[in-house]
This record gives sequence, C-alpha cells and structure tokens, in this order.
Amino acid sequence: MFEFICEVCGKKCTSQTDPSTWKQGKICWDCRKNKTAQAKTSATQSTGNGYSKAVNINSYRKPTTEFDLSSYIDELLTVYQTLKEKAFEAGLDIPETNLCQWTTSILIQKDKR
Repeated sequence: MFEFICEVCGKKCTSQTDPSTWKQGKICWDCRKNKTAQAKTSATQSTGNGYSKAVNINSYRKPTTEFDLSSYIDELLTVYQTLKEKAFEAGLDIPETNLCQWTTSILIQKDKR
C-alpha cells in the first residue's frame, strides 16, 4: 500500500498503485469525484520529457480591474476620429459602418496585448 497526502484537501490517503506515477497528481478519490475542486487548484502541464506535472492555475490568472466606461468611450472616440481623419487625408470615402467596425476591431486587438 502507498500512502500520500491529497493535493486538494490535504487528507492522508492510501492507494494500491504508486501515486507518483499518476498523471493527474496525488488527488484522493473524493476530490477526483468533485471535479470543480480539482479544476480550481491544479492542472497538468507538459514538462517536455514525456511526463506531466501539476501546476497551480491560480498563479497564471491576471488580476482584474474595474471597467471604466468613460475612459473606454474616450478611447473609442479617439480611435474613430483618428481613422476618420486619416481616411480624409488620403482622400478615401469610407462608410461610417466600416469605420465603426474597424474601431471595435482595433480596441479588441489592443486589449489582447
């Protein structure tokens, strides 16, 4: 029999197989049934040598900030006005709908970086 400490609940458990060979980490049967607890605490990550290791996915999350509507609108209008001015300088007649769609696309791409 193998003994191990569950990585999710911290309970001391026993197993007939070696828990160090488990791909999903040292997790007891109760926690395996409760998939939400397992998903919140760890995920597997490839190490490049054919083995996987458990990692804490909470460390990869970015802190969220409150959405500021007024600054978003200011930025939206600035991008739209810039597109409109550049089109006018180039002598292009671009429909308003396209300018609005391009503005949205630019802001989405900006947020991804």
